[in-house]
Amino acid sequence: TPGTLPAPSTRTPSMSRSDDKYWARRRKNNMAAKRSRDARRLKENQIAIRAAFLEKENSALRQEVSALRKELRRTKNVLAKYESQHGSLASQPLPQTPPAAGVFPQCTCLDTLP
Repeated sequence: TPGTLPAPSTRTPSMSRSDDKYWARRRKNNMAAKRSRDARRLKENQIAIRAAFLEKENSALRQEVSALRKELRRTKNVLAKYESQHGSLASQPLPQTPPAAGVFPQCTCLDTLP
């Protein structure tokens, strides 16, 4: 039948050599396949670790964006409160020197800030 080997007593020396070649090739191929599987597993593990790191970093960045948006809303509210009492900052001339502490002593709208 095809694919089966003759009984050892009926093998010729050339058949024995071809069997040896066949099994040597099979061993070589099996080792190559194992190396390939191991390399693929290693690469998959590295990708999974990288993905987990990126997901964690993404979550941290989303939290940072949320905190910055909250701070922006708070700052806009403070500015709107100041401008409702003292007029727009855009219409006021810019000071020539940096403002000193207490530059707006008449303003009490900023006293309520946390």
